[in-house]
Amino acid sequence: MKLVVTDRADAAEALARALGAKRHDDRTHAGQGHVVLRAGAGIVGLARAEEAPLADPRPGHPRLPAHLPPTIRDQAAFEVLRRALHHPKVEQVLVAVQPTRADELAFWLLYEAAECRAPLARIELTGLDEECLRQALAAPQAHTLLRTRAGYAEAVLDGLVGRTAAALAGLDHATADALGHLHLPSLVLLREPMTDAGLLRAMDAEGLGTATSRADAVASLTALGLLQRQAGQLHVTDGGRTLVERLGDTLGAVGRVREWDETLLRIERGELRERDLLEPARAFLEELLANGAPPRTLPAEVPARPRAAATEPVPAATAPATPSAPAPPSPAPTKRLQPEPRT
Repeated sequence: MKLVVTDRADAAEALARALGAKRHDDRTHAGQGHVVLRAGAGIVGLARAEEAPLADPRPGHPRLPAHLPPTIRDQAAFEVLRRALHHPKVEQVLVAVQPTRADELAFWLLYEAAECRAPLARIELTGLDEECLRQALAAPQAHTLLRTRAGYAEAVLDGLVGRTAAALAGLDHATADALGHLHLPSLVLLREPMTDAGLLRAMDAEGLGTATSRADAVASLTALGLLQRQAGQLHVTDGGRTLVERLGDTLGAVGRVREWDETLLRIERGELRERDLLEPARAFLEELLANGAPPRTLPAEVPARPRAAATEPVPAATAPATPSAPAPPSPAPTKRLQPEPRT
């Protein structure tokens, strides 16, 4: 039996139709040698700001968390998934996800927390057309941790940036969890009102983020009340302007954030490791916290460099083994994705 897992209700229904599986309960469809399980979103995630706050062992020398461990958010939903993954008849797990870092990471955290050992393959949800899904199900892709590793590095970077911004600007834990590395430069780029599409194009031209992360940043800035829409255009609110005044020259420095995103792309291609991004980023953020001002090593802005493509790259088939990095992937993953030790 093959277990097909997705976190989207519409995808679960479409996959069931493509397989000819019948509804079993509100989460599962079964038939034709397959079980389709809707796992739900946000069951397991990295530790929030309240759960892994700033550590300050010495006055004037604040320290960010060395890593952000995964935590189970919904124990009942997790137990349903864990039992399904460990069912003795499951011969293979097919994870149906959108081809984004966040989605790949979200499932891997579930798979690891459940300590599943069934062989794993993936189906990219580029659409829900029945014929396309049948073809994808007939030829699933080998699973690779490259995009997952980039997703982990990006999630940790966002968590550390959010904690730093909250500490420097006097924001609460909820706002710290919502802010990421793209938020401040997005506000900096919005020097005058523009449409959503205009801001997204400006971010892309500067080499910031991916199509998905750019859209997510704009949506969360609006939800936080730092951006607002008037007559079809985005405007920075008073709260957003205050944040830019305090942090625009540091956490909003477009050149630095562009370098972070270029490093993330190289992690996704297997050219660099997570620590190549997180160690220098953590050192920079800790110096910001210690000084309450731009660090002495803050580089000048550099002009935007043209990008080869505006979409996320397709990862290579395998990731190189890297000592002291998260465990390398294998056709049937048996090692845990662990944060790298801090040096």
